[in-house]
Amino acid sequence: MGLHTQEATGRYLSVVAGKLREKVEEGTPGAQKREGEVAGTPFEKWELIYPGITGMVTKVTLQDGKFGKNVHVHFTDENNEEFIVSLGADNSRTGVPMLEALPNLDLTKEVTLKPYKFTNDNGENVEGMKITQEGEKVYSAFFDPKAPEGEKQKLGMPAPQPNKKGEVNWKLYFAQRDEWLQEYVVENGYATEGEDYTPEQGDEESNQPAEKPF
Repeated sequence: MGLHTQEATGRYLSVVAGKLREKVEEGTPGAQKREGEVAGTPFEKWELIYPGITGMVTKVTLQDGKFGKNVHVHFTDENNEEFIVSLGADNSRTGVPMLEALPNLDLTKEVTLKPYKFTNDNGENVEGMKITQEGEKVYSAFFDPKAPEGEKQKLGMPAPQPNKKGEVNWKLYFAQRDEWLQEYVVENGYATEGEDYTPEQGDEESNQPAEKPF
């Protein structure tokens, strides 16, 4: 149980470039340097990088951030040490899958999160979050891609509505969907609103908007 490394010492982690990253001091064994620029301000940090985390989820919180509500997943390991994993905004490609999977998760069992990011054969960036329990992938409770048209949305999630020309304003739809999803998970006790951790400069990459329902 814990981070997928032999030395799981991290506590606060963020998803950046398809990995979990923990800020550490320069000189920490195994740490890698990352540099960049956010809104014209350069940053530099040293990080330990993990492919995923497995543990008991104790709670999920939504915290105000630059890009909406940040999704934070709280884990504990066998020593009751807590890890807070920031998945980015509630409309991101890593935050949305977690929120949509919540009703299907059995929180009496361990949960594994593995972010990913790669370029497919068409040169498109593919980013997301793989969620598993007992080796089985946990899918969205709100969207079934195999269901017939008009029946894909579940649990009352709003469906996209085409205009008179038969076109869908996807940007507007996703904004409305994400707001509805946030309200649903809070009102039904799957998540709470509160402050527990502020992502640092350079972690904004995990806030890329989701471009499709999950």
